[in-house]
Amino acid sequence: MIHGERDNHRGGIEIRLLSADDGVAVKRLAQLDSTQPPPAPLLGAFGQGRLLAALSLGDGIVIANPFVRTAELREVLQWRAANLHGGPKRRLRNLLGRVSRGAPPASSFRAGGPLPELGQRRPA
Repeated sequence: MIHGERDNHRGGIEIRLLSADDGVAVKRLAQLDSTQPPPAPLLGAFGQGRLLAALSLGDGIVIANPFVRTAELREVLQWRAANLHGGPKRRLRNLLGRVSRGAPPASSFRAGGPLPELGQRRPA
């Protein structure tokens, strides 16, 4: 579980592979997102027991609840999918820093930028 979201995800986030038992939740999420359910297998992000976002491991399509802040969840799902497929691994520390609201984004050494100082925020 990932902890640290203050507003939408107070109880933490659970990332797991979805099963046939999650079919109703996937259909409901797709309806909220005004789309069709993506093809299985699916990876899902749950907050407070509700499916908030799902990613198809087959084609990378993501559906998400439009009434909840899910940008970070999409990134975590994509990171986990890449990890499952043995693809290039991003630094988890960078992703978790963005999931935790208020944490300054980590700088990549490859980007050539300076590391942010504590309390300093990068301009958007």
